[in-house]
Amino acid sequence: MTPTMKKYCFLFLILLICASSQAQNSFLDYRMAIKAYNQITYEEQLENYAGSDTSTTRETYRSLRTIQPGIAFQWKSGRNNFHEIEIGNLSLRNRRTQTEIVQNQSGSSEVVGGQDMREASFALRYEFILNFNTKKEGKLVPSLGFGAGTYYFSNKREPHVASSFPVTDKLYGVQLFLTPRVSYYFSPNWFLDVNIPLCLSQFETYVFEVKNPAFTPTQQKNTDNTFTGFPKIFSGRIGIGLKI
Repeated sequence: MTPTMKKYCFLFLILLICASSQAQNSFLDYRMAIKAYNQITYEEQLENYAGSDTSTTRETYRSLRTIQPGIAFQWKSGRNNFHEIEIGNLSLRNRRTQTEIVQNQSGSSEVVGGQDMREASFALRYEFILNFNTKKEGKLVPSLGFGAGTYYFSNKREPHVASSFPVTDKLYGVQLFLTPRVSYYFSPNWFLDVNIPLCLSQFETYVFEVKNPAFTPTQQKNTDNTFTGFPKIFSGRIGIGLKI
């Protein structure tokens, strides 16, 4: 190789390094971040029950949850993409209801109904975030998330009267998501994340247990498994992130 060719190769290498260094979005130049989310979710479920030869009973369940906070931790993978784990739907609540018959003259009372209730819920989500605007400088970064989440809910009821029996409801679920996302980096350390989780499939296990001594242990517990493709679950989520 002649000195002239070596000179041109050296210049080409310098230009290549400069070009590659400039072809990175500096707003994605961080290793980790934490996020605070809120999610709004609308859900609709239809249940059909055979009534007779000429009619069917249909039950519709609809819910709108407007406050669903969550905390997420994000870390970088290769090629300016990210992994993310979120913990949400944390709840632990104790409630008590009691029904009494009170004698007006004597003031004495008798408990005829009521129960102690203990509710708990938990959700965990993992997502791989594929960023698209990694080579061009820009505050607005579109991305696509591929995620899976699991959730748990339980409700334990202890009656106040002997004629009723303790009952426990438990729900376990797994969901798969495809999530279009847009992040806006409005400062060197802070950014906004808006995304729409699209639920592709859902698998749920519902466990109902009643502590009735007249039943065998097998009869006391009932388990139902349900799989739904593209369930009617529509969500929107907004979060604020801090680079760390």
